[in-house]
Amino acid sequence: GAPGLLWKENREGSSGSDGDNEDSDQSGKEPRQQDSPPPGTVGGLEPGNAQEPSVHAFTPLQLQELERIFQRKKFPSEFLRRRLARSMNVTELAVQIWFENRRAKWRRHQRALMARN
Repeated sequence: GAPGLLWKENREGSSGSDGDNEDSDQSGKEPRQQDSPPPGTVGGLEPGNAQEPSVHAFTPLQLQELERIFQRKKFPSEFLRRRLARSMNVTELAVQIWFENRRAKWRRHQRALMARN
């Protein structure tokens, strides 16, 4: 999986002997990759499931790169987001959300500066 990706549910290391493991009754089925969401999910949410989305913690080097690009482009294109995601080994959604949150932080800062003047 992607380094720095934190899943709400840690499936690794669970033996499945406690009976609470959803995957324990799937012994005849092909095992699912443990560190990525199942196909068709968006942002860590399975369709019709009320789980919280996964939380992404970027490494300091990834943050430095994201900040560098943010200084030049507040609204990166889909192509740039996709390229960034691939180069950092994270999901495009994680990059998109980072830019949304960073723009919100930037706007708050701008409003605070305007309030001082």
